[in-house]
Amino acid sequence: MEWYQQFKYDAIKPLIESGNEAVRYFVTKDLLGENVGPAADAIWNLKTPQSILKKQHSGGYWIYPGKNEDYYLLGTFKQLQPLVFQYGFDNSHPAIARGCEYLFSRQAEEGDIRGFIGNQYAPYYTGIVTALLIRAGYADDPRVEKALRWLLKMRQNDGGWVIGSPGLLGMAWSDVAKLTSDKNAETMKTFDKTQPFSHAGTGMVIRAFAAHPQYRKSTETLRAAELLKSHFFKEDNYNTHIRQQTIGSDLNTRSGGIICWRRWTRFR
Repeated sequence: MEWYQQFKYDAIKPLIESGNEAVRYFVTKDLLGENVGPAADAIWNLKTPQSILKKQHSGGYWIYPGKNEDYYLLGTFKQLQPLVFQYGFDNSHPAIARGCEYLFSRQAEEGDIRGFIGNQYAPYYTGIVTALLIRAGYADDPRVEKALRWLLKMRQNDGGWVIGSPGLLGMAWSDVAKLTSDKNAETMKTFDKTQPFSHAGTGMVIRAFAAHPQYRKSTETLRAAELLKSHFFKEDNYNTHIRQQTIGSDLNTRSGGIICWRRWTRFR
């Protein structure tokens, strides 16, 4: 008996029959374990990923609609997400290599990817960007190692991470917006590590460690995973702060139900 035949309902059949070629490919490959060939041959030439690739600029970046170059980092990350995570693109494709090199160009000397919230630290963004870079084929790149080491240094004492730039926690969102829009503002590097973790922030950071072939089984990764498991169906420790960053959203923050959702939704 196959593992999926133990369930009351057959989840494989509707996925295979969904009409989505990318879903069908990965279900057949990852869930059924069948040899379906490389993603480059099967789904890279589909209409949706090709439409995203056509919008890439020569500098390797994508623009964020209606915004200036301060948003190139966000625009590039948001467009690389579906290409890498949904369609299996990696750095063997020249456009992906150019896009990832643009992300790396925004890596600060300390190791974090900086620019999502002005020049402030953002461990949660650095974590999910690093996860993308690892999935794109950069697991052995020293720049990825530098980012992972920075993330480990940024942990709270309990082993997790906070949401937002640590120095900004507790500030009114209007003050945060003013600070992060100031290119000359000093990077806030001091914060209280005795404060508890955020399961939303930890859930975004841990993706980088889970994607890495060596770090995924490390003591630090397993500790963070235990923290996440302990918070299933509970409010985030920084519920108010997260809600301020997602004004107008009716989503809740139980078990990471909201992880800055509007910032992750894909645009065309």
